[in-house]
Amino acid sequence: MLKSLLNSELMKAVANRGIPEIEEETCDKCGTKNTYKVNDDGTRELVIKCDCHLRELVRADKKRMQQRKINYYFNQSLINPDLKKASFKNNDIDLEKASPEIYNAYKVASNFCKEFSKQNPKTIVIQGDTGTGKSFLAFSIARYLKDKGNTVLFIDNVELLSLIKASFNKKNDDTEEKIMRLVSEVDLLVLDDVGANKQTDWACEKLYEITNKRQGLNTIYTTNLDIINEMPSDFMLKRAYSRICNGATFLTLDGADRRMQ
Repeated sequence: MLKSLLNSELMKAVANRGIPEIEEETCDKCGTKNTYKVNDDGTRELVIKCDCHLRELVRADKKRMQQRKINYYFNQSLINPDLKKASFKNNDIDLEKASPEIYNAYKVASNFCKEFSKQNPKTIVIQGDTGTGKSFLAFSIARYLKDKGNTVLFIDNVELLSLIKASFNKKNDDTEEKIMRLVSEVDLLVLDDVGANKQTDWACEKLYEITNKRQGLNTIYTTNLDIINEMPSDFMLKRAYSRICNGATFLTLDGADRRMQ
């Protein structure tokens, strides 16, 4: 009797103070409760969501963080302005009329993109004379895989060495350690124009370090050199080229200089 009277008095106090009525419902999916405020007109307003909503927020936040990471790595790329629009869609080569070498190169590149896996990494070496489209094809792969949610870094070998040298300046925010970490962490590294730099002992050592860090990771190298048949005598450079060749698929792009057409 006393309890009933107290509850009645409590409800009056709640009503007088304007405290809203609350209802709860158990979510069929996660088993936790959704809490609703009941308005004066009988409609309900969701005020505390079940764990399903929290999980969606967490998933969305993870997706945003991953996209920021993808953009960060790609924005560190050092890309020739002429390449920035390169993609499979913008390719002007008629593959039906192309040479067997070019047709095969694009077929392998397409399969590499479709089958891309961090668990089953592959190395591709794209070689050929100047202007045959090596960098165009490599950047097309890079763009495609970046758009598919992978971390990708495309960087010219000469520019990379210059960047490492510049890091020796104490006023430079980029340290060699930071640069090498970027090179070794990405899902796909494209190292463009290997062998175009002056082959000093220091440059050969850095190329070896990079190729060694990329063992067991998806990597694409482009070069004007015939790496297999023109193995250098320099010990460190020979080791670097050996790392590049290890398990690699070699693609050759032939034909005239496309830049001159």
